[in-house]
Amino acid sequence: GQIIKIQTAYFSSDRINRRIPKITIVLKRHPDFVAN
Repeated sequence: GQIIKIQTAYFSSDRINRRIPKITIVLKRHPDFVAN
């Protein structure tokens, strides 16, 4: 379940921050993973 939730958050962040580099998205995704 966590992986699916992370993927959903990743896609949401990617859509909102399309102009942000993938590295930044990964950095944002990493704390979310730790929090979850």
